Amino acid sequence: MSEAEILVIKNVTKKFGGLVAVNNESFKVREGEILGLIGPNGAGKTTLFRVIAGIYKPESGRIIFKGKDITGKPAHQVARMGIALTHQIVRPFGDLSVLENVMVGALYGKLAGKIGVSEAIDIAIEKLKFVGLYHKADELASKLTLREKKALELARALAAQPDLLLLDEALAGLNPREVDENLRLIRRVKEEMGLTIIMVEHVMHAVMNIAERLIVLHYGEKIAEGPPEAIANNVRDLEYDKSVNIKTIPIAIGRDRALSLLMTLLILPYIITFILVIINILTPLTLMTLATITEVYNVIRRFKITIPEDADPQVVRVALHYGLLLIAAMIIGDILGL
Repeated sequence: MSEAEILVIKNVTKKFGGLVAVNNESFKVREGEILGLIGPNGAGKTTLFRVIAGIYKPESGRIIFKGKDITGKPAHQVARMGIALTHQIVRPFGDLSVLENVMVGALYGKLAGKIGVSEAIDIAIEKLKFVGLYHKADELASKLTLREKKALELARALAAQPDLLLLDEALAGLNPREVDENLRLIRRVKEEMGLTIIMVEHVMHAVMNIAERLIVLHYGEKIAEGPPEAIANNVRDLEYDKSVNIKTIPIAIGRDRALSLLMTLLILPYIITFILVIINILTPLTLMTLATITEVYNVIRRFKITIPEDADPQVVRVALHYGLLLIAAMIIGDILGL
């Protein structure tokens, strides 16, 4: 692996109002490596990705890509410089075919303005074959499964011809077999295409197996950095903030999920009670309504009430209107016990 630095993050801070999502973050990415960003929900991982990709502009700090300052540049310029981002929630163009989706990446990536539609088709076909989706090239993207949409997202990013690939939870929502398939695919991206990859991931065993180095974020700050073994085993050579106990990192990573589960367990009895109350209220009302309607029907049958063929439609509408009001009054009377 080359030791050249392809990306340098220097004291980057991103705020949303009073919330500091990324706080004075600094690190370097070596060309050709796979770097993992891990941490609990809300740690600032996706925000940092979007700052790098030009979607968000940082309040302070600098982003250096291949020796050039790209701080604050818009996303389309960053993409043309060689950075591609896959999104945490896959949103393909559902009304376009799989092939057309990938063509978008080719036409608006690093080769934007340098290639035409025919070249974009060739690139799209190549990337679809690489990710194993070529057999679905003519299908609508909206018809794909989640795993296939993830592969499509990767193919579209690769079609942009990037030097740096940002993968935002590329394994989220997949079953174990699909996770293994995607991991093999990501390894092929590095080995066969020579790309540098930064991946945000919550599937810990996966990122531990594929990443060469990990950075742990918590509340927008880097609290640990080192090889996966060091992060996992708390070896002495781990570089981390001395105010943070490394033993709390697994707790930090899983804390949000634990709190979500706890809140669900606490709220669940109230939800069940509410549903039972609604059932208890609606059941007698439904029975009373059916009984009232039955009574009205019996009255109509008993007195053989019919509508003459030559009746004035306006008179019929008025009669029906008052008839419905009468039924509503009888139902309300049953409810109130009148």
